[in-house]
Amino acid sequence: MQYNQFGQAVGTSVDYWVNRLIPNTPEIRGSFCNLHKLNISQHGDNLFKAFSAYPNEIFNFLPFGPFTNKKSFTDWLNDYTPQYLYYTIIDSNTNLPQGLICFLNVIPEHGTIEIGSLIYSKALQKTRAGTEAVYLMLYEAFERLNYRRCQWKCNTLNQASRNAAIRFGFTFEGILRQSNVFKSKNRDSAYYSILDNEWLDIKRRFNTWLSADNFDRSGQQIISLRDIK
Repeated sequence: MQYNQFGQAVGTSVDYWVNRLIPNTPEIRGSFCNLHKLNISQHGDNLFKAFSAYPNEIFNFLPFGPFTNKKSFTDWLNDYTPQYLYYTIIDSNTNLPQGLICFLNVIPEHGTIEIGSLIYSKALQKTRAGTEAVYLMLYEAFERLNYRRCQWKCNTLNQASRNAAIRFGFTFEGILRQSNVFKSKNRDSAYYSILDNEWLDIKRRFNTWLSADNFDRSGQQIISLRDIK
């Protein structure tokens, strides 16, 4: 902590600070999935197929959806997604789109960024590819773009998302009460974050979990990501 001439706390200096770059990488490659900037004409049809099997479950806590037909889904993609940097999650085994993940609330002058708007098909949920997609986004934020803080927020009622945030290494910060009204329902939002000085240890845990040694012949994990110390 530093103090001014009046004895007032003014915070810790951030030396040699420069604004961070706005994320714009067209493709982020992994072992179990690849992230491609959303291309509606290429990915839209397969994404709709992937999401349409369990629409109410997938979109229950999101401010948009479910979509009853391909046209309404495509209209949403065209109207909503250009505001943010959406990536299509391509499963490496099938080479098919199975989900969406997004960078939003990007503030380069402060070095803060958010991962959100995750939409995972049933085939992507609870898989190595689904976990790796979040790892690739975190790697992009902290190692390629050098952001100071990465945020995760979700509806407080969405226990699966809250559990995922802790599993991925995010720290719970608090609840913003009555933060939104979505689908004519109140939303209280739970906030989580990872800071740059926490990233190396979290990266190590991800790499340990994703390694081949952590899975048996049937593809079942030996130790959970949350239990890796």
